[in-house]
Amino acid sequence: MMGAGRAEVIAAYRLILGREPESEAAIQAFLGVPRPHLLTQFLASTEGQMACPMVHFAALPVHLQEYQVFRGYSEADLAIFRAFPLVTRAPEPGFIVDFLGNRTRTAVSTAFAALDGQVMGYPVPGDYFADACEWLGLLKAVLGATNRLRIAELGAGWGPWIVAAHAAAQQRGITDIRLYALEGNAAHMRFMRQHCQDNAIDPDAHVLLTAAIGPESGITRWPLVDAAEAAAHYGLRPVAADGQDYHGRLFDAFVDVPMVGITDLLAREETWDVLHIDVQGLESTLCEVAAEVLSRQVAWLIIGTHSRRIDGDLMALFHAQGWVLEHDRPTSIRWNADAVTLESMATTDGTQVWRNPRLAAPVLG
Repeated sequence: MMGAGRAEVIAAYRLILGREPESEAAIQAFLGVPRPHLLTQFLASTEGQMACPMVHFAALPVHLQEYQVFRGYSEADLAIFRAFPLVTRAPEPGFIVDFLGNRTRTAVSTAFAALDGQVMGYPVPGDYFADACEWLGLLKAVLGATNRLRIAELGAGWGPWIVAAHAAAQQRGITDIRLYALEGNAAHMRFMRQHCQDNAIDPDAHVLLTAAIGPESGITRWPLVDAAEAAAHYGLRPVAADGQDYHGRLFDAFVDVPMVGITDLLAREETWDVLHIDVQGLESTLCEVAAEVLSRQVAWLIIGTHSRRIDGDLMALFHAQGWVLEHDRPTSIRWNADAVTLESMATTDGTQVWRNPRLAAPVLG
């Protein structure tokens, strides 16, 4: 993915904020940022939201909307955000603040360094870590909930979605909230617990497991990454017996972690409001194993996809199960004939949001 040059940074200031950069240092801070991230950072900032709170991407130059050819949402969908008023917080060094008022430490990811102290507006077409249709899926699930909320984040990283769901549910007056999260990297789990505490959530009151999610319960091998480098290493999944991962990288150190079978996890609650699944290419495998249970127990699914094949496999599966595809943005790829797997060709994850009509009615903003 190409990084922004000087001319593009200046163009973003003029196009989105309607002004010139305030200093040479401001320009330098954004040089090399991937083009899609550059746009979302400007659009999600407080100043960007004031200038254009709901940007129409059709108005952007073609080369700046390349990754948003398929946005995954309509203009009408954006009314959902208005059900969640912007929470105003002062900028805070070391943190990013989102539109729900949640604080994220920039230390959790090396990609967040340029956003230190930023206060974000509505995530349209996205924010610093997710696109608008992924957010719309979460907010629709919260709006469809009644007096309780049950969410599981599978492949949770630092836990952004459980914390976001908690804040959104509280805005809607929901107090019976239970959060589940599975993450195989122990250092990322420490990030997650801190992220909960930074946002007034007691991590011990919820179910946060240092574990992988899989088709069945057992033990699996997880690549071992030095804790000091954890902020630079997302996108991991269990490795093969020879130590090779799905990108073809060889790891010489591993740790055995529990693997929780997806149906075993789902059995912990009678029904679930939303599952967020982002497991680096194992999405269709998990959903195929649990298809019938998902259809009985889960109202909404938000799935990060990692290949065009997975996009299609999930569509075939959930179409046959009678689900409704509410939002869809396909995986972006760069073809590589030497790639070890299709997932390793992905340049931008896809997003699918599914509604189970047996458990969830359509949600309007």
